[in-house]
Amino acid sequence: MIYLTFEELLVIHQQVIVQHGGTFGLRSRERLESALGRPSMNIDGYEPFPGLWSKTAALFDSLIERAPFIHANPATALVAADVMLRRNGYFLESHMDDGDIIRSVGLRQLTLPQIADWLKSRSQPLPDL
Repeated sequence: MIYLTFEELLVIHQQVIVQHGGTFGLRSRERLESALGRPSMNIDGYEPFPGLWSKTAALFDSLIERAPFIHANPATALVAADVMLRRNGYFLESHMDDGDIIRSVGLRQLTLPQIADWLKSRSQPLPDL
């Protein structure tokens, strides 16, 4: 499993800000570190988020919920989820109703298994090169 690093998430956030506008910067380093650590959490050998879909859902949900950046947390979360999936052999297809899902996550209306199912349903394997 390949996870994103702190530095990679800052680059992703900067690219989102350049593309969509807003202010680049962290609101809280601790919130970002917490969001990054959640997918790889291991408690005495127990993984609360087993598998790629659950781990990516945990990252996506945490970046929206913890809002570590000054602006563009949901957009950064979506791009970060796509990058994590790409690092692990998949890509996320964008759809018109992505904003509805992102809002639902932000309002805590979706569980992590529902987010994982949504990510899985919107993902395709990367083609062999």
